[in-house]
Amino acid sequence: EGRTAEAARGYEALRVQAIPVSRELAWKCALRFARVKLGGHDVEGALPLFEEVIGARLETSEDVAAEAYNGRGRCRFAKGQLLAERSRKSTEPAKLASLQDEALAEFRAARLDFLRVIVSYPNVQGQQAEALYWAAQAFLVIVAFGALTQAYVTSDFSVANVVANSHSAKPMLYKISGVWG
Repeated sequence: EGRTAEAARGYEALRVQAIPVSRELAWKCALRFARVKLGGHDVEGALPLFEEVIGARLETSEDVAAEAYNGRGRCRFAKGQLLAERSRKSTEPAKLASLQDEALAEFRAARLDFLRVIVSYPNVQGQQAEALYWAAQAFLVIVAFGALTQAYVTSDFSVANVVANSHSAKPMLYKISGVWG
């Protein structure tokens, strides 16, 4: 973690020095700074940096804007994973449903960021592969969640997870909540 913090401080210092010289260089430093934070699992620290670069996308190159959208999408995907994990540990049905909704919203937002890169920045080859990979991940999470929810709602006991965590007389709210654990 010491090296990550050192790299983050270095990129932040470089970004501050680059602002008067080259805005493009400053945005690239902000992206590297955000990537270091994201690599260190500091999603909350990385997200505002990616959003700052996205806010300046009209004054940056396409590759910088595409990388910022990919980065924000990865932050949102990570937030969705954290919310999903937190919902698995929740014992209150209302809190569980709220966390599930938040997690799905983050996965959908991540998917939109990745699709934005694919559609809006087709000439930025380096970012296309990353966007496709993460868009597919987000899409598959949403599809899997939908399929499991359907299995719980219809009491499809051919699914082992439903057999282990549900029964046909269970109230609908608990069936839906049971999808997360």
